[in-house]
Amino acid sequence: MKKLLKIKNLTLEMTRRCNYTCPHCMRGESQNYDLSIETINKLFDNEEFTLVEVEDIFITGGEPFYNPEAFLYLIEKILNFNVQVKDFGCIVNGSIYEEKVMKSLEKLLLKGVNVKLFTNFDQYHFFEDSVVAKLRQYEFYEYRKANINNDLLYRFGRAKANDLGDVFLTAEQEEFFYRYNHSYMRFWQDKDYLLVRDLYVTAKGTFGNLVTYNADYEMIDSMCVRSIVNDSLFDDAIIKLENLSNFISYDKYERDKKVKILKK
Repeated sequence: MKKLLKIKNLTLEMTRRCNYTCPHCMRGESQNYDLSIETINKLFDNEEFTLVEVEDIFITGGEPFYNPEAFLYLIEKILNFNVQVKDFGCIVNGSIYEEKVMKSLEKLLLKGVNVKLFTNFDQYHFFEDSVVAKLRQYEFYEYRKANINNDLLYRFGRAKANDLGDVFLTAEQEEFFYRYNHSYMRFWQDKDYLLVRDLYVTAKGTFGNLVTYNADYEMIDSMCVRSIVNDSLFDDAIIKLENLSNFISYDKYERDKKVKILKK
């Protein structure tokens, strides 16, 4: 019998391609990988499970608008498959405008999904005025002005190569990444559903149980080693027969732990 799956936090790399080479980027150099339609299909429905609910979907990259076909397909899949989604977020760099994607995001908004698309404007990012003018026509788009404190940057990827960020803070961040992220999945069972708290899917189609994705591609790939298309989500999984209240309290416990570690 197929399992009904609920996900608390689903993060999808829409692509690893990007048209910027920001010196502070924690991801590192761009890679020629795009999230595939096949991966999206398998994530929603396969021989093992049917996805019925996601509390929060976050789209990352690369520059997500470099893969508009998969972006559109994902939104249409949510709408047509009747998956319940509470929040849908995405960060873009403000240099590309994809009207079809923006119109589809409006459909999600009308369905009651809390949609947020945003761009950070700081000393490292440059944007196209004409593109941002088009993006600002949509109520779910926002741009955030900030001056980045170089000492507090995640010292991974290109930031490390450019000697940006605090070495000691980075050591704690790296320790947290490897201590709390896993290649195997952790599930909770609540009545007829299986719940997973954190699922990260890369543009390569691999997945892992990532509590945080503040890392470079090499670190992420070390935890995301199995394929959504070819492997089982439940291989080596830890399934706890606990109710939803345990699931939520455990989540708060992990969050509090993270804050404590990073504030040492």
